[in-house]
Amino acid sequence: MKRKVYVSTPSRICLFGEHQDYLGLEVIASAIDLRFSAVISERTDQLIRIKIREILLGCYQGLKPL
Repeated sequence: MKRKVYVSTPSRICLFGEHQDYLGLEVIASAIDLRFSAVISERTDQLIRIKIREILLGCYQGLKPL
């Protein structure tokens, strides 16, 4: 049986300092009424597929794009 992992996290919008938070600098952010959700499942062909809704963003074997 293939294992599946479901994750979900709240979203935020950065009004100032989009890429500064990981540097420990000031950020003005606000929570928004959206969530990011993902499902991760095992595959037998060693491929990594990334999709948002019905759009396939990439297909990788190991770390190499196909």
